Amino acid sequence: MAHAVQAQDFKVLYKFTDSNIGWGPVAQMLVHSGSLYGVTAGGGTSGWGTVFQVDIGTGQETVLHDFAGQPSDGLDPWAALIRDPAGNLYGATNNGGPTGPPYGNGIVFKVDSFGTETVLHYFTGSDGANPYGIVRDTAGNLYGAAAGGGDPDGQGTVFKLDAAGNLTTLHYFTDSPDGATPEFLLLEKDSLYGTTVNGGAGGGTVFKLNPGSGEMALLYSFTGGADGDAPCAFTSDGAGNLYGVTLYGGNQFAGSGAGVVFMVNVATGHETVLHTFTGPDGANPYAGLVRDAQGNLYGTTRAGGLYNQGTVFQLNPSGALTVLHHFTGGIDGSYPNGGVVLGPNGNLYGAAMGGKHGFGTIYGIVIPRE
Repeated sequence: MAHAVQAQDFKVLYKFTDSNIGWGPVAQMLVHSGSLYGVTAGGGTSGWGTVFQVDIGTGQETVLHDFAGQPSDGLDPWAALIRDPAGNLYGATNNGGPTGPPYGNGIVFKVDSFGTETVLHYFTGSDGANPYGIVRDTAGNLYGAAAGGGDPDGQGTVFKLDAAGNLTTLHYFTDSPDGATPEFLLLEKDSLYGTTVNGGAGGGTVFKLNPGSGEMALLYSFTGGADGDAPCAFTSDGAGNLYGVTLYGGNQFAGSGAGVVFMVNVATGHETVLHTFTGPDGANPYAGLVRDAQGNLYGTTRAGGLYNQGTVFQLNPSGALTVLHHFTGGIDGSYPNGGVVLGPNGNLYGAAMGGKHGFGTIYGIVIPRE
């Protein structure tokens, strides 16, 4: 049974009210030194999306970069940003670049602390297309998942982009048995872990990849039934367990299922369903989970809840789910696609793509303490 906390624990930090400064904040926030950094799927000066910063204390928003679109820049940034020690931000756009009409194959970009953007790689299609997740190692190499493209099957790739801008394809997906449409990577203990939304046994896969050799191991293949369908992003407990969500599957709510929260043990490949969504407690989680020191998991669902506009939830180590916020579609926002992030103060921060003004919100939630 899902429980709810009081509404005063939720606060809108910023409302996007003008498409010229961006609309549709879509990815998980990056929190650093009192600010949140993110991307909007559209809007900005050219209408192709932005990189932005919001001061948590004042709610002041700053556009750091307006994407110009084809042929020289990207468009549709859906990937979460990452940051290096020098303050540079890295990300990817789902489309853009000079090749692959009508919208291009996507780019990997860097935005420095002055707001200057550098395109690090234009995808051509044969080396991948539509990049999503980006991670970085201590040597400055970037790794990412391209949801499409790649020879010979066009089912997506995992790639490495070194500091000199040289791209190496580490794995070409073939649909079966390894999966298709990879969208997320996690770098931990010199190994890459990721998910594919499709392929495998029919409902997507969880895999492990050696970033040096490109050797891949299939950890789990979803059937699309009670175990979940279309796994998205996940997190780790550092002890060999991965925690994630699936967009569909579970109890077959509304035909295709409302999704599940799952755990996969890396050593054994065993999957455990921790929670199955039913609709009133949320539906169709997409973004990755975050985990606190007590083992609680936090995430969002795109839909469901009391108003069918999405939810923010907490799942404790005993498997009890608490709905922290039911989005109303009003001033609080709707469709929280990007998940949440834990701030240094222990509060949650996230983004909702829609809402009363139609352009999205940035919000904070005080986590209830026992």
